[in-house]
Amino acid sequence: MPKNTNLDGMSKEDLLALKEEIDHRLKDASFWETIEALYSIDNQRRKLGQKREKIGRSCIQLKKLYDLQYSLVIYSSTQKRVGFINYDIPQVDDKYYGFDVTEEGLSSESSYQPLSDADRATVSRILGLEVLKS
Repeated sequence: MPKNTNLDGMSKEDLLALKEEIDHRLKDASFWETIEALYSIDNQRRKLGQKREKIGRSCIQLKKLYDLQYSLVIYSSTQKRVGFINYDIPQVDDKYYGFDVTEEGLSSESSYQPLSDADRATVSRILGLEVLKS
């Protein structure tokens, strides 16, 4: 295994093979070998996080939502459902201020604090989606 493996573009099979190799190497690894492996994983995670942010900022709609202090939460790529949460607004009754987005529209279901009318209109305009009826 090369010293620095780039996980981007690896097939599922290659990732599984890499996982098996890492598992095998760490089975009897020393303390410092384990720390080095964990450091490498954290480094890849940081790089992927930077790429995620760069990709997200390349989409005008996401950039506008990021500028409004919403953070993207990906629930399911197969169901095409994501959430946006504004962590700067305090929770009320253990609910964040945010909304969900599906291909059909956006929703501020009971899992979130309800969006203000102004925020709902702004988000709807940015995404070009209608607010789903609860």
